[in-house]
Amino acid sequence: MKLIIDENNVETNKNIDNEKFVLLADLHLNKQLNQKMIDLVLSFLYENKVDAILIPGDIMNSSYYTDKICLEKLEYLLKQFGEISKTIISLGNHDIYKMTNEQRNNFDKLNRINNTYALDNAQVKIGNINFLGFSTSHKAYEVDKIKRNNIFIKEFSNANFKIKKDEFNVLLNHHPKPVASNYVQKSLSYLFKDIDLIVSGHLHNGYVPDEIEQFFKNTIKDYGISETPELFPKKIISRINYCRGMHSLKNSKLIITKGFRTYAGYIPSFIETNPHINEINIVKTKKRKF
Repeated sequence: MKLIIDENNVETNKNIDNEKFVLLADLHLNKQLNQKMIDLVLSFLYENKVDAILIPGDIMNSSYYTDKICLEKLEYLLKQFGEISKTIISLGNHDIYKMTNEQRNNFDKLNRINNTYALDNAQVKIGNINFLGFSTSHKAYEVDKIKRNNIFIKEFSNANFKIKKDEFNVLLNHHPKPVASNYVQKSLSYLFKDIDLIVSGHLHNGYVPDEIEQFFKNTIKDYGISETPELFPKKIISRINYCRGMHSLKNSKLIITKGFRTYAGYIPSFIETNPHINEINIVKTKKRKF
């Protein structure tokens, strides 16, 4: 087992220092989470200066926010992350599946952990960086593209985020498909025009094993998020070209991580797979003079 690190550079002329973020999503924490995977990323974080750890959703594996053992594991993990850097987390489809008030309260309580910011359609400003954590309702994951996009637009508008153009704005958003939609970007342009970076997960690298991805590395390309009908809409494997890497939207960079647990619930968590993370370098550039 080894840690797979994808590096991304994002340029900005906003008033911030050069920053380094680490992006990981889709931990799918449960009682049998493989400790070797956690140790790999902790070793990397301890050995590298990191300004923020970003976790945009699917931290738990469906409804485990009421399980005492899983909550203890999550709190222990976040305490270790918090010793290294500020850690910003948001919700994914597994986190919100059949979410009760008790589950939501347990998520909110994670804010008590030092250096942890659990954002449930909320935001926090740290220095000159504004972190926004957004999650659509679970129904947005179960409907067709048009309904999904309309749900996203309505719920993102209702979140009432305060986005200022002079701040570097980072959006944690688990599901990349709606946020990358041209329709959504246009409908919410008054908000998205000032969002600099969007980080997502959810698509698990198309569920493509590392060995297969490397074998076809010259043909598997990152074209972006497909706006056209897919050949096999119910087959996740048909989306391998639209589920990873950095993509340019109208005003933002979208980075989709391959998934800390590549195969989510389809392979038991005690089976070893290579965890994936993204190292994101925010590079300060000078404003052009005309």
